[in-house]
Amino acid sequence: MSGKWTPGLWRADLGETYRACDRQNQTIAWATFVFASSPAAVRRESEEVAANAHLIAAAPELAEALEALVEETADMLTWGCEPDVIRNARAALAKAKGEGA
Repeated sequence: MSGKWTPGLWRADLGETYRACDRQNQTIAWATFVFASSPAAVRRESEEVAANAHLIAAAPELAEALEALVEETADMLTWGCEPDVIRNARAALAKAKGEGA
């Protein structure tokens, strides 16, 4: 995958702060909390922030896998039409590279 981002593997660090880190333990992105009005909301928000950190950490591998899938599928399409799912995948990859809306 040819992107301008920090090369993977990234990981989620759910220590004192929730963040995605690279192999050198450098922060890629912070997953932050917003004000929660109750203990239940804090728990729910904590789970959501942790899930966001995991999703961010998986981004390079997701992009690489999606690009490989699009390339492999493109070789199979011989009818000259591109299904919506492939167009959507290409749009998502363009967005990840800063080329999409």
